[in-house]
Amino acid sequence: MSVASVLAVVALALLFLVVPRVFRRQRRPARAHVTLQDGVLVMRTPRRYAILLGASALVPAALLGAIAWRAATGGAQDASRWGVAATIVAALAAVGVAAHQIAAAFRSGFVVDEFGVSRIGVLRRRRVRWGEVARVAFNPVNRWFFITTAGGAHLWVPVDTHGIGDFAAVALVRLPPAALAADEDARDALEELATAGRPTAR
Repeated sequence: MSVASVLAVVALALLFLVVPRVFRRQRRPARAHVTLQDGVLVMRTPRRYAILLGASALVPAALLGAIAWRAATGGAQDASRWGVAATIVAALAAVGVAAHQIAAAFRSGFVVDEFGVSRIGVLRRRRVRWGEVARVAFNPVNRWFFITTAGGAHLWVPVDTHGIGDFAAVALVRLPPAALAADEDARDALEELATAGRPTAR
């Protein structure tokens, strides 16, 4: 692989380390309360962040693609077959990440009701019932709730998700007392979020 290819791969790695941090600092606060949809709470993260991250991934993808094309068409005499293949794979990986982020901006989120919470992903859906939750912890650095079930399954709920205040209010009522008592910081964060802004009529 040429020096340019290595630099492009390094740039791609830095992209996923630096860009998310920059976007988090500039991200607008999520709405604490949202309108219920068909009687359930539908929560989504702000789309702008995922779209910008996905679009940013296209930059190194284009660079890697150009390098691979030049090498494959004889523009780089010292290019090896494996070097070209590795560059193509890296370019396709970047395109895949971009596509996933953009799809996540429109599909990913959470659905919350009186029975539990569902994490909606791009390709799959995970359901956790309130009664199955064994522990709820709060990460103040990344600002998300880390939910662990009795069976060992995990679920992350970011604070910067639209409707997080409504989620907090439901969680305080539906979560088992032992799960809430497992982390005092988590309970305090839920109580603070549940009272933030104007509550949605239920």
